Amino acid sequence: MKIITLTEAELKNIVSECVHTELRKHQRLDEMARVGVMGNTLDVVVYTDDMGYVPHVHIIDTATRGCDFDCCVQLEHNQYFTHGTHQDTFNSRMCKQFNDFMHQPCRSPKYRNNYEFAVEMWNANNSNSYVQIQEDNEGNIIQPNYSTIASYKS
Repeated sequence: MKIITLTEAELKNIVSECVHTELRKHQRLDEMARVGVMGNTLDVVVYTDDMGYVPHVHIIDTATRGCDFDCCVQLEHNQYFTHGTHQDTFNSRMCKQFNDFMHQPCRSPKYRNNYEFAVEMWNANNSNSYVQIQEDNEGNIIQPNYSTIASYKS
């Protein structure tokens, strides 16, 4: 049997990661607002009272509610918002799929597309920052092109 020696900091980090992983498995669905489902396997959601002060959506795998895949994308820029355990990123096909999803008409007729709905869900559920919908001269929503998404720079 091999004995492994860990520092107190390493042990705290391991315990913290284990506890966080278990808590995520039991995350309450009423702590998030679903924008929609992307490709039948990924939920696009906005968490209520999200600790990230950058307006963003989470894209999580439906099966494990984000334990296997949890990607954050900013609402105001085509840039990831990696923070905490939310470190996943898209491949090029998924970027295009996400861009298409955000341009699709929203299931609610009150909103023109999923992007506008996501922005409104952020604004309604997070009081720490506000996103203003921008429009061009013809009244079309100006939104980021998510076909390519840049890495996050804090």
